[in-house]
Amino acid sequence: MEFILNAEGINISFEIKGYKKTKNKDNPQWCECSCSFVSGTWLNYSIKNSEILACEEIEYLLDNLQKLLDGQLKEDLEIEFWEPDFSFELITEKDLRKDERYTYIAKGYEIADIEAYWCIHFWDEGALTGNCLKIWLGREDIIKLRDYLKEIVD
Repeated sequence: MEFILNAEGINISFEIKGYKKTKNKDNPQWCECSCSFVSGTWLNYSIKNSEILACEEIEYLLDNLQKLLDGQLKEDLEIEFWEPDFSFELITEKDLRKDERYTYIAKGYEIADIEAYWCIHFWDEGALTGNCLKIWLGREDIIKLRDYLKEIVD
């Protein structure tokens, strides 16, 4: 089963295989992950059958995506993993009336909804670079990713 998303012109395909419920956190179980991020001729990045996420990391991401959707996260959260291929930035709902950067906010737009960034960190010749691609995820995309992870975990 695959997670597929068109994130505003970037086609994402993400698949997790070999998930097993975490039993012993001292001995992580790794999942095989495959993913691709493609957009026109400028982006064609993929990882095939690589152990880049541990089972407990998938559970942690799922738990925090659910908390974000339920309004239970009180502050923004950056999630990093043992293998540095991905990270996620979870951004909580914001009351823009309390943000001094705004002098005017139109009625009905006072609250900025939740969002997330899926950060893909790049490698070059076996070494992690300082470069990354940030994919913006709105509420509906977050729900789709949460639902995919739930299917994997359940």
